[in-house]
Amino acid sequence: MYRLEDALRSIEGCEDVTLPYWDETLFRPEHPETGKYEVPPIPTILTTHELEVPIDGSTHNPLFSYTLQRAIEAAPGREERYTKPQGYKTVRYPLSGLVGTQKDRDHTAAHNARFSDPNGNVRILNDNVAQWLKGTVELPRDGNEKTTYPDTSSVYARFMLSLDAPTYTTFSNKASATAWVEVQASSEHVFNSLETPHNAMHLAVGGFYQEGKYIASPIIGANGDMGDNETAGFDPIFFFHHCFIDYVFWAWQRKWGCTDPGSLTIDYTEPPRPGTFTDEGMPSIPKGTLLTMETNLYPFRKTTPDPEQPYQTGNDLVNIEQQLGYSYAPGSLDVMQLDLTDKFLTHNDRKELVRFQKAKRINRADYPGSFIIRLLANGPDGKPFQVGYEPVLSRWSVANCANCQSHLEVEAIFPIYQSVENTLLQNEEKIGYWVEIQTREGFGLRNPETGGKSPLVDEIPLKD
Repeated sequence: MYRLEDALRSIEGCEDVTLPYWDETLFRPEHPETGKYEVPPIPTILTTHELEVPIDGSTHNPLFSYTLQRAIEAAPGREERYTKPQGYKTVRYPLSGLVGTQKDRDHTAAHNARFSDPNGNVRILNDNVAQWLKGTVELPRDGNEKTTYPDTSSVYARFMLSLDAPTYTTFSNKASATAWVEVQASSEHVFNSLETPHNAMHLAVGGFYQEGKYIASPIIGANGDMGDNETAGFDPIFFFHHCFIDYVFWAWQRKWGCTDPGSLTIDYTEPPRPGTFTDEGMPSIPKGTLLTMETNLYPFRKTTPDPEQPYQTGNDLVNIEQQLGYSYAPGSLDVMQLDLTDKFLTHNDRKELVRFQKAKRINRADYPGSFIIRLLANGPDGKPFQVGYEPVLSRWSVANCANCQSHLEVEAIFPIYQSVENTLLQNEEKIGYWVEIQTREGFGLRNPETGGKSPLVDEIPLKD
């Protein structure tokens, strides 16, 4: 983001331009009387198709979509589905941008013909993002009017819970957070990494529907570019989303007093926790190297040449105000002061936590593109009930991605609360939890060539 902003400032007349952030937790639901959003989930400037005032003779809003200047091509012999031709225009939910094969082009043309109204599509997109932010868990009451149901599923809650991550390592990536929770399993530490809500917003804009009741009723065929690693960075909304992620990072640093060089540390364990050492997917650094705040951040060189240390390190970037010269205007996280009793967030009572459930044996190679891990149980009405979910931002093909190959196994941990179990146990002697994988092509799809196995669920009891 910083380098892009510098590049924009190199243009004559744009010397003081800055990248704003899309304040994703500023969202407020529809007004009960008008049915309109008091604050739209996505700022209007990012969803307006045509501008009132032309730019360089064109009324096309450059923040609405981007036209590829060069084709995105697959490696020889690899999957063609995610390729994009020169001149391709990026799309968002509910549209499809899958045009790599003739079959996909035919399906995409038929699919997009159903969504020919740009204004209607914006409403569908905003409604979808709103559902992701609000969450999906709607438990029937257990008869006690004082019972509150913890919200750990909504993206809104997950941004809040990321700020409770106790260490830089657990805050920064979900592999470390999952490993930490599995070992600690404490009611004092209910949190998730920032990577989780980050991924969720990619999928919300890109093409996964989130419904306010049992799991989802997806629009099969919706394949927006934000939902895939190969193309996310081409959608202009990507940059406003990632500026917000950086804003959340700065909010976490301020909350935990980690704003000065030397204040951020990587918490090591024996054996090293995932996310604290390099693997096959890290170029220029030997596999198994422990990461530190002095690890070179290839390929980012220092703006001022330094023959002794030419590359930036983590310690060069800790204090964005003093070391990089930028800051953030107050946003929703500052205003709320991490108030988890906000009227759009169900009170999260940590005392109700009884255990965690862990989903495992999930292989990226089994599923085409991004997917969602959904933890289910039989509800009080006998129908499957979603207890939690974990969004996974992935590629259509992981075969030619070295970093993907070293991170094929995906796991997810879900907090289980007493009020949830009380509700689920109304018609059951014992709760049976299971996992379903949702791709944009359906549920439970696996790649038969990998010999993948069905996901498993393990119970993780509390240590306290």
